[in-house]
Parts: sequence; structure tokens; C-alpha cells
Amino acid sequence: MTEKLRKRLGTICFMIAIFLNPFGYDILVYELTQLTKSYWITMLLLYVFAALFFIFAFIFLRINPFRHLHNNAKKITGRLKLIKNGKNI
Repeated sequence: MTEKLRKRLGTICFMIAIFLNPFGYDILVYELTQLTKSYWITMLLLYVFAALFFIFAFIFLRINPFRHLHNNAKKITGRLKLIKNGKNI
């Protein structure tokens, strides 16, 4: 798989995952609710599909979300320590 194709697939998966998060796509929710006859099953399906596409995007774009969370947590705790010690950031 070429680098360009991998990045393109990652971006497409990211866009689909963002769209599938249940926040503003009324027609899709309505149609799925009509098919499943259950709001909760519809929400479960949409969250599962969104999670799958986020995972695909992380794989294709070679993003390690745990490393990013760890780095951000270290930055925040470092800033909190500075504030606690009375130093400006």
C-alpha cells in the first residue's frame, strides 16, 4: 500500500467516523430506527461503526492515540505542578 493511498484511506475513515457519531444526522438515525425498531440498538450500531472507522483511521494514519493521551497528560500535570508551586506558565 502506497503512502498516499494509506493517508487517503485514513482521512476517509476519519471523515466517516466523525459523521457516524450521533450528533446531527437525522435521516440516518430515523432510517436505522425504522429498521431496528429500537432507538438503543440504533445508537449502539452507530457508535460501533464510528469506533471501527476511528480505529481504521488510526491504523491508516499511523496514529497511536494512547501515546498522544500520555503526552498530553504529562503536559497538563506539569502545568498543574507549576501552578501549585506559584509559578506562571
